[in-house]
Amino acid sequence: MSQTNPQSVKQNRRDKQQRREAERLRAQQRQRKNVAIIIGSIVLVVAVIGIFIWRSMSAATPATKTQSTSTPTPAQTAYSAVNGITCDPKEQGTYHVHAHLSMYVNGKAVALPQTIGIAGDNSCIYWLHTHDTSGVIHIEAPAQRSFLLGDFMQLWKQRFSSLNYLPQLDQPRVGRRMWMGSLSVAISARSNCKLIPW
Repeated sequence: MSQTNPQSVKQNRRDKQQRREAERLRAQQRQRKNVAIIIGSIVLVVAVIGIFIWRSMSAATPATKTQSTSTPTPAQTAYSAVNGITCDPKEQGTYHVHAHLSMYVNGKAVALPQTIGIAGDNSCIYWLHTHDTSGVIHIEAPAQRSFLLGDFMQLWKQRFSSLNYLPQLDQPRVGRRMWMGSLSVAISARSNCKLIPW
């Protein structure tokens, strides 16, 4: 019969116990890792759904965002639509082009005033407007459509006549012309000439 060393038996037991404890710790770590992955996945899914909902709500059409209340604001009253061209709180970006207008009275160049189409209190801006005296008419609308020189002239006359509106524009067209790009146009406040982007 072989004799076993009591010390080696104790050592074997300790080694087995240490291996079992190490295996138990590894199993706990795996379980914690799996729980963390599940919780992280849930948080990620909730965040993605939240972002999707937020984006779909913020992508509402401009008409939905800018619908007026039943009582018009002072700016809406003072700057009502002209030929369907509204004065909105912000510039429109969907359709953004420019047209150039040169005016001559009695053979002398007349600058197109700045800020035609921009409310004096900066509460709103029409789709047709000027920023400076360069002759550039900014066309910034919520959708592409044709605009007429007469639309711009009526806007100038009806809402911004204090900005050096030319009384000659209300007289018969005889002998008066404006230049749009290289095109000479007989003009009046009701001109049906289409504004062409350049």
